[in-house]
Amino acid sequence: DFVLQLLDITVERVLERLEKKIGKEKVAKIRKALDYADGVWEFIRVIVTEGVGGLWRFIQEKLSNLWSMVLQSTIGWVVEKIITEATVKILSFLDPSGIMAVINSCIAIYRAIET
Repeated sequence: DFVLQLLDITVERVLERLEKKIGKEKVAKIRKALDYADGVWEFIRVIVTEGVGGLWRFIQEKLSNLWSMVLQSTIGWVVEKIITEATVKILSFLDPSGIMAVINSCIAIYRAIET
């Protein structure tokens, strides 16, 4: 690994050259496959070196973040929705021409149909 780094032969460098030769889409697929292979290799390494106990620890580590990830994404989605709706409502109050009443009516009709 050290010698390859000295020679500037790294995975990123190889993938950059491949991108020039075969295109970004194919290299993106290769990167995705490498990510999967890396995860599988880590899983196999834990089983071989640590056994079933290590496997249980590995699974617990991977699932420990699950609840916080779900909670953070939910909070982000709700905050984004609330900010978007509040911004639209506040801007509709600032419109002196009256066009926002028509736009708000269209939004209400769309939401009714969507529901």
